[in-house]
Amino acid sequence: MHLFVVERYLVGWSSADVRRLVDRTAAYATAMAVDGVRHLGSVFIPGDETCLCLFTGPSSDAVRAVNERHELPFGRVVDGELTGAGLLS
Repeated sequence: MHLFVVERYLVGWSSADVRRLVDRTAAYATAMAVDGVRHLGSVFIPGDETCLCLFTGPSSDAVRAVNERHELPFGRVVDGELTGAGLLS
């Protein structure tokens, strides 16, 4: 599996709105797993109105497809590289 970062530009969203979006993303976990995609977690950066969501999956196309299918807003999907020990344990 490869690591991908989904960039979500959430202009005007409150922290509560972002929490609901992340909860919605987590609710789709079973459906995403069918495509081999797993949501690892998210980081909201309020000052930039950006949320970065980490996923593993077979390809960026697969990650993009599940986000589109579930109507989760995003700007782009980029390859990620895990650094640091124990982040996925």
